[in-house]
Amino acid sequence: MNSINRKKTAISIVLSLFCLTMLSCSKKSAQEWYVDGMEKLKSGKYAEAIEAFTNVLNLDPFMVDALNNRGNAKNAAGDHRGAIADFTRAIALNPEYFKAFNNRGSARNDIGDINGAIADYSKAIELNPRYSDAYYNRGLARLQTGDTHGAIHDFSATIRLSGCDADAYNVRGLAFGKQKRFSSAKSDFLLAIRCNSSHAMAHFNLGSILDKEGKTVEACEEMKIAAGLGDKDALNYVHSRCKN
Repeated sequence: MNSINRKKTAISIVLSLFCLTMLSCSKKSAQEWYVDGMEKLKSGKYAEAIEAFTNVLNLDPFMVDALNNRGNAKNAAGDHRGAIADFTRAIALNPEYFKAFNNRGSARNDIGDINGAIADYSKAIELNPRYSDAYYNRGLARLQTGDTHGAIHDFSATIRLSGCDADAYNVRGLAFGKQKRFSSAKSDFLLAIRCNSSHAMAHFNLGSILDKEGKTVEACEEMKIAAGLGDKDALNYVHSRCKN
């Protein structure tokens, strides 16, 4: 019995070595694993996406897109430092990979490294001056630091590059509001709603401006729309300030 067991063990070892050298254990190619990883990432199955991209990298350690997207999956799953490590490795393999700089900026922002995030967004913009996502993200980071002028510049660039971008109009309106430029803020919230009539935050923000202007009826109309779209602050406003 012992000799039989030893033979089975020996056969198992030989097969394992064969799989390692010939990469024949996996039925999927690196590209197939990559496609699977992207599908899992888009559907929010982050653990499965990470596993798929890891399988890609086991087969092709230099596939920077797999590193970048494994970083995206890790960041979405809350592993921000693991994401930063993947983005950094992708950048080391391709120093002109502007998307990895942008994504690393977002991960750095998530751990509170705002200055590091702004530096990464700026590098992404330097590498690709038409990359609207990096302008938008840098604008948000600048807004966090109180740099409203820089934020407005970046959101304006986003709008110039992206066209009718409701999110960019909305946050630029917030930046104008922080500068007490309420007319410009109101205009941006209206433009955001024109781009996307279901933008709850834009309706809420427009309602807030109308409330400041003493236009309670009009403010209530906007707040009711925002509340219907799921904004809890708008719902509280409706309950406390709106009669009907």
